[in-house]
Amino acid sequence: MSISDFNNMALLKDIHFSPSELEFAYGFIRSKWKDVLSNYESFNLSKYKGYFSEDNFNKINENAYLMKVGI
Repeated sequence: MSISDFNNMALLKDIHFSPSELEFAYGFIRSKWKDVLSNYESFNLSKYKGYFSEDNFNKINENAYLMKVGI
């Protein structure tokens, strides 16, 4: 997945990353996707809150919650 694909996927969820947010999120997912998937139910996003605007963090957190509960 390219950074452009990743950004387009975020835009579908109404997440509009700044350039630094996009770089962090894309790099994080590329390097830690196995950890996230293997610990999905207990994965805690709050320690990454400082990397995102409040609005984007809330949208990311909401989407993660919906995925955890299967919606």
